[in-house]
Amino acid sequence: MSRPRIGVVGVTRERNSQLFTGVNVAYVRAVLVAGGLPILLLPELSPEETLELFGDCDALLLTGGEDVDPLYYHDAPHAKLGDTDPRRDANELALIADARARGLPI
Repeated sequence: MSRPRIGVVGVTRERNSQLFTGVNVAYVRAVLVAGGLPILLLPELSPEETLELFGDCDALLLTGGEDVDPLYYHDAPHAKLGDTDPRRDANELALIADARARGLPI
């Protein structure tokens, strides 16, 4: 029997004027220990590319990070709003919608 494929959402960070993308290794290890196969879903992909990669996944793991832009909820930014990432927001919202439509665990 094949292991469940778990889509793990990554982040993009700047360090020393260079951009890096990936996930905290703790998420990868947790999926492996639980018997799953982690599939990295990186924010540098378009929402269409991300959904294509996610198409064979059995669940979605949202790793957290930046705040979601409140404009997606038709709200104004709060004074305590942290950093946002429009590319990541677009990908994650598309992934959530797809996972819900397919009845996958999030």
